[in-house]
Amino acid sequence: MNKFARLFELEDHQVLLMKDYDDEEEKFYVSQTTWIDSISYSMRLGMKNEESRDKYFDKYNEEEAKRYLTSVTNLLA
Repeated sequence: MNKFARLFELEDHQVLLMKDYDDEEEKFYVSQTTWIDSISYSMRLGMKNEESRDKYFDKYNEEEAKRYLTSVTNLLA
């Protein structure tokens, strides 16, 4: 199955990881999204090609999701 999204269930939050492609820019992305206090926070990471996007997506794990969540909460502090 060719997955385009993964959901990481952390202690108090969820992190959604999604593959993305921008037709206008012709660029590949991976998007990370979480919700904190009913507000959605997203970060879009540009990749040089589809292969590098897919490798990043496949290697992404719970530790990466925790790091992303920590970076978001640090920005809000």
